[in-house]
Amino acid sequence: MLFLVASLTQLAGADPVGSPRSGDGPGRVAALPRVPSGAATGTATVATAPSAALPAPPPVGDLAANGIPGVALNAYRVAAARVGGADPRCGIDWALLAAIGRVESDHGRFGGATLRADGTSVPKIIGPALDGVRFPYVPAPADGMALDGDARYAHALGPMQFIASTWALYGASATGTGPGDVFDINDAALGAARYLCAAGGDLRTHDGLVRAVLAYNHVDAYVATVIALADAYRGGVPVSGIPIGDISGALPPLRATGTPPPA
Repeated sequence: MLFLVASLTQLAGADPVGSPRSGDGPGRVAALPRVPSGAATGTATVATAPSAALPAPPPVGDLAANGIPGVALNAYRVAAARVGGADPRCGIDWALLAAIGRVESDHGRFGGATLRADGTSVPKIIGPALDGVRFPYVPAPADGMALDGDARYAHALGPMQFIASTWALYGASATGTGPGDVFDINDAALGAARYLCAAGGDLRTHDGLVRAVLAYNHVDAYVATVIALADAYRGGVPVSGIPIGDISGALPPLRATGTPPPA
């Protein structure tokens, strides 16, 4: 059985109810926005500041050149469009999903994995055991052996790094058939979009955006990196220069406070 152990998160005293990471090359990301340490309490403390209307996405060719495989880019676009249509108040866009996909798994390519045309990675991206030693303890789900080969501990799974219990609440099939496959970037992006909307509310406000990303990974540096990457993707700015896995993190998504929009 071939596993790719995605050591995407190194626990650094983070709240155990938080969650999961970023990117490289000749360009560089603009200075990361400062997120106060108080924001790591689960509710953002940054003053609400409505964002300007999101610009139209840059051409697909430009985005592909910025390191996003076409398969992943399509998954992010479709997920944002579907969830945005089902829940217009959320205001999610493809760039936020792309930023999280970059940080978590380099768009399904972490550690040399190959993202296939069908949206799955070979080998599968499976995070380290949540064994209570390096990471807070999360027991394996009933189907742990089938998912990751571990009957004792849970692992974060797939390109967007969900644990099974959260995936059971927010996972969805991009084709509308069945519960979805956490290892398929099309389904995983859709689940991530639903999770972020439930956690953040209106992602067009800074408070909502910070709240959503904190729910994904309860670490200030993670939030700042994701927001900077999303801004860079929207503007077509090169995002190379930030190695995958350089941001301290905690757990994969464990919960969100709101109700997920329809899939």
